Amino acid sequence: MSHVNSALTPQPRDEAWLSRHETFVAQAENRDIDVLFLGDSLTDWWADPERGGPVWKRHFANWKAANFGISADRTQHVLWRLQNGEGSGFSPRLIILLIGTNNTGMEKDSPAIRNSPAEALAGVIKVVDELRERFPKATILHFAIFPRDEPDSLSRKQIEEINHALADRPLPSNVSLVNIGHLFLDETGATQPHLMPDKLHLSTAGYELWASEIIRWQTKLFQHHEGQQLEATQP
Repeated sequence: MSHVNSALTPQPRDEAWLSRHETFVAQAENRDIDVLFLGDSLTDWWADPERGGPVWKRHFANWKAANFGISADRTQHVLWRLQNGEGSGFSPRLIILLIGTNNTGMEKDSPAIRNSPAEALAGVIKVVDELRERFPKATILHFAIFPRDEPDSLSRKQIEEINHALADRPLPSNVSLVNIGHLFLDETGATQPHLMPDKLHLSTAGYELWASEIIRWQTKLFQHHEGQQLEATQP
């Protein structure tokens, strides 16, 4: 029997997760979304009042932005969400994607790895392709997976392998791959505590750093389109 790559197989989660999904579907049906943030907890916590919330309010409150991030999501969960209502009903101009970290490392309840780097890479690429198919007019700002854990950890090594492979791929004209992972690290390769207190999730300062890169890149991407510049408060 052939091995099935779970990172490529759309999969829902539990009832609480489905409830979150339904709120996003309702937002999608509202249609009034210019900017879509999509991902896992790192995206989800843009709404956390102790983490990304103040930064979101300061920089993105005047964007017509929707946050479709759900903590602990993997590529297969985002694929299912897009195929079941979150990927239709609106036409964003900009998509900010960060996904893949939860496909790395070990399963909590077994000695198995979640996915190999090749499997996780395929899942990430599939999410990008799904977005391009569903939102052909959108510009996709695809952030490479942020570093996590110790420099010699399994997840860190997997993330580095995935990001290197992503960087080696030719990109479609409407996709920009941005790797800002080094900004979260010190000279030894360790995560900086004031940016990543638990070596994975961002502090308010970490979100401020990420926001500044989003603003810088969206300015760069839209600068040649007269009248298309998104409004944002500069950091």
